[in-house]
This record gives sequence, structure tokens and C-alpha cells, in this order.
Amino acid sequence: MIKKTDKKYAVDIRPAGRDGPRFRKSFTTRSEAIAFEKHVITKYGRIEDWQKHQNRDSRRLSDLAYTWYQLHGQHLKTGCIRLKEINNVIDLLGNPKAATFTSKDFAHARKQRLESLSANTANHDLRNFRSLYNELIRLGEWTHGNPVASIREIKIDEKELEFLNKPQINELLTALDKATESHARITARVCLATGARWGEAATLRPSQVTNGKVTFTGTKTGKNRSVPIDSALESLILDNAPLVDGVNTFKRTIKKLGWKLPTGQMTHILRHTFASHFMMNGGNIIALQRILGHATLAMTVRYSHLSPDHLTDAIKFNPISKLTTP
Repeated sequence: MIKKTDKKYAVDIRPAGRDGPRFRKSFTTRSEAIAFEKHVITKYGRIEDWQKHQNRDSRRLSDLAYTWYQLHGQHLKTGCIRLKEINNVIDLLGNPKAATFTSKDFAHARKQRLESLSANTANHDLRNFRSLYNELIRLGEWTHGNPVASIREIKIDEKELEFLNKPQINELLTALDKATESHARITARVCLATGARWGEAATLRPSQVTNGKVTFTGTKTGKNRSVPIDSALESLILDNAPLVDGVNTFKRTIKKLGWKLPTGQMTHILRHTFASHFMMNGGNIIALQRILGHATLAMTVRYSHLSPDHLTDAIKFNPISKLTTP
């Protein structure tokens, strides 16, 4: 119904009947009022149309990220970091409504990200979004499916993991020993002897070293693991524990040595060095997985080619192995 008031035209209408919603709005011209009335009748002429409109999810991607963090992310070790990474992508996307966000939107944002970031980072973004949606679906907070489930990661050629040779190990430890005010020299030895991550070894307490074993807690996987060590290293740790993180001393030492380590492998090269020498010395790949604390063997097999007998059956069983040499 349209009524003329003082210089205005007022629309007052219930398009779905007495039990439906009521729309009231004023316009300066009659034509505007008529157009609005027709629009409302067309869109909400049935009560079920209005209910569908009311039930529409109006949350934006940032709202989903916040919900994910409150219900799940804050309990993860890297939850704050992952939330920041997710929000960086959301900002690039323009924080659209979650109900309208599609795989195409993410693919175009990824293309833009690849102009300044690596493919590995782009894959990390994808895994973050997959995990976010999957967790919200499990929690019953999202019922519209995972919009990035069908997107494939960018294929990346596997890079050779660098490690230190024995002369380099001696050179590094000799240099670290000069910084007597730091525990970096001890932490480095623990990493080289056990394959521990720097963060796992840098703040060892006496209670973590008993009966010839060091037990690492607060690990990346959340599971404690124990690795045997020799008596000399055990005494060195106990005589100085609790250890204080000397990562800055380690970084300065690497710089003084003039070494150019691969990106992301500053302290991690010690872990790679342990694993590489372990396999070169004839170690077992399954034992290495348990020592490193890898959740799956797929992470550990990167070192398998260093084994002295790696795939030696290729010589024995290849199709020309028993042919007479001309």
C-alpha cells in the first residue's frame, strides 16, 4: 500500500500476508515507491522466501577466521601465527562474504601472491584455508562445504637438503666454544647428537636428562621423545642446565664464518646434518623417523638416498646385469 504524506510517498506492505514480514519506507517520488513495492512483492511474496533470506549467512571470511581461532586455533602451538597468515590472505581477497567466496576467488588471489612470494608459501596458504574450513565443518560452524577443497597445490621440485661435513662441524663447534658466555655451544652439540630442533634443545632442564637419555618436550608434534646420548654430553648438559637459548650467538657465529646457509635452514641445518650423517653411516630409516619424531615416514625418506646401500639392488637386478660384456 502506498500513501501520500507531506511531500513523500510512504510504502507500507506485507507481501507474504499477515504472518509475513512488514516493509515500510518513504520516497520522494511516486515512481520510486511503486518500484520498491514491486521489488518487495517479487522477492518476498511468499513466507518461505523471507525465511530463506533470514537464514542467509552474512558472515565474512574474517568472521570465520575468528570463529576458527576461538574454537580451535588458540589451542594450537602456532595458532596465532596461522591466524595472521590466514588474515593476510583475507585482506588480499577484500574480506568477502563467506557464502560468496569461491575456489576461483582463492585461485586469483594466489596468482597475485605468487608475484612476490614463493610457491611454497602459496601452498602453505592453501593448507591453512583447507584446515580452517574442515575444522569449522567438523565443529558444525560451517555447512556450505569447503570452497578450496578442489584446488591443487603447486608442484614444487624437491630441493637437496644441505648438511655440514665433518670439517665444517669441527670448525663450527670450535668457533662456538669461543663464546663461553653462551650456551649455544652446548645446544649445537645436542642438535648434532640427537637431531633435535634448536627450540627443543635450547632450554633443556636437568629433569630432561636422565640415565643416558635426553627427553624433548614441547615438540612440534606435541609428543615427547627420548634419544640416547653419550656420558660426555650428558655431563656437559647437567653441568650447565638449565640451558639458556643462545640462538643469537649461533647466528653471529655463522655470519663470522662467512657461511651462506639456505633460507630457513639457519639452525635447522644441524638437524639435517644429524640425519644425513646417520644415514651415510648405515643407520636405519625407521629408527631415524623415531629419533627425529616425524609423524610420517614420508618426511624421513628425504634422507634415504644417503644410505650406502640405497637401492643397490638396481645393480643386481637390472636387465643387463647378467649379460656377457662384449
